[in-house]
Amino acid sequence: MNTFKKILVGFAVLAGLMAAGSYFIPTHYEIEQSVVIAAPADRIYPWVADLKKWNEWNAFALQDPETKYTFSGAESGAGAVSSWISPQMGAGTQTITRAEPAEGVEFELLFDGKYKMNGKVSFFAADGGGTRVTWFASADNSLNPVHRWMSLIGKKMMNTAFQKSLQTLKAKVETAG
Repeated sequence: MNTFKKILVGFAVLAGLMAAGSYFIPTHYEIEQSVVIAAPADRIYPWVADLKKWNEWNAFALQDPETKYTFSGAESGAGAVSSWISPQMGAGTQTITRAEPAEGVEFELLFDGKYKMNGKVSFFAADGGGTRVTWFASADNSLNPVHRWMSLIGKKMMNTAFQKSLQTLKAKVETAG
């Protein structure tokens, strides 16, 4: 067997193993990060209920200055909608589906018109005072092996971005006094 055929067989075997291995990756995944903010929930709520304010603390929004945003629906809270087009991040829409000042917000993200993720930013009383803010998101992968492998990479990147975002939110709320 010549070298070219060996390389082709090697790629075919690798592709087969990757495809088969992808079915051991769960179809559902979740991301969750928290931070304690030295402020009551009613001072944090405006930062998470107003999608225009998300752009001041959300690491995803801060990542690409070329992103173009449009806002529609309610000014804040349930029914508020943010849509974006970004050279780096693609296109998407975020819609707040539920909002309670003492509890936080729930939202739906739709990426490129087809990939859906549900999320929420919740408020809890923290030990020692302040408010524990938890950002949670979940999504389901398709049967596509590439999507399943990408979810492993994406989950790590999203955990980092969630933590960075929450630290920025903490700084904004605590310095706003």
